[in-house]
Amino acid sequence: MDVLIAHGGEASRQGLAKALAGLDYQLVEAGDGRQALDLLLATDAPRVALVDWDLAGIEGHVLCGLVRDFHFTIPPYVILLAGAGHHDEVAIGLEAGAHDCVRMPVDSAELRARVAAGRRYVELPRESTAAQMAMPRPLSYDPLTGVGGSEAIVRRLDAELARSLRDRAELSIGLLDIEGLAHVNESFGRAAGDAVLREAVRRATLLLRPFDVIGRLADEEVLIILPKTGELDVAAVLDRVRVAMAAEPFAHAGKELAVTVSAGGATGREESAGELLAEAARTLAEAKASGRDRVVAGRKIELEAIRTRE
Repeated sequence: MDVLIAHGGEASRQGLAKALAGLDYQLVEAGDGRQALDLLLATDAPRVALVDWDLAGIEGHVLCGLVRDFHFTIPPYVILLAGAGHHDEVAIGLEAGAHDCVRMPVDSAELRARVAAGRRYVELPRESTAAQMAMPRPLSYDPLTGVGGSEAIVRRLDAELARSLRDRAELSIGLLDIEGLAHVNESFGRAAGDAVLREAVRRATLLLRPFDVIGRLADEEVLIILPKTGELDVAAVLDRVRVAMAAEPFAHAGKELAVTVSAGGATGREESAGELLAEAARTLAEAKASGRDRVVAGRKIELEAIRTRE
């Protein structure tokens, strides 16, 4: 059985590997969160993973949530390695999706026992993969765009708001409306509309930081979560997204499509997910009422559209 050791410190990875040496495990290593995520979402993913909280690129507890939400079949058994000085990390990690959480430094015998428990869990008799794939999946994954679905992105917003409140940091969201999508579907067919959605999500994702989150909230709406981002900054981020959408025409089957994006932003810390989404919906409505290809972020900030194509 493959076991992933995901830790940014080479000495720590070697120490964890030494604790598991001599057992019937094939050890795989990752030095940052992005490498670990690629390994854990692969079809032949390691069945048990030791994941450090402080991974670069994608923090350990965030990684747990991504694996839980986007793994196609039975997700790996993830043991989160938490620092000894942070008493709330265990609860946060388990809520995020970790199966187990261990304080570091960990005794070798305890580590071996916890990995063995993980192995017993993943090797329990289960329904066949084919049967599982045929079962209805929760609305955590949008197969069209490859990002989180409505349930997953709202759940993630709840978690990020709780984290921002704990860290006394601002958090912003952006609600993107893909304008002209209904016309594309009517005039060129659903395949053209699906291509537009995928490309819009791709362009937006390229502009985001590793810890930002994007998901499909509704048919024509995409939600972006921007931790540690204030009202002025979210306006700039959303305008960069808007410009990226307008910089190059959307196309399908050799035909250019009349598609633009308007966005509404909202910033908060103590608000609930519903309250922040309602504020973003209000600013998006204001942006759309003032014309296509607009950004409104906050109560007083509006960025006029700058057409970048003829």
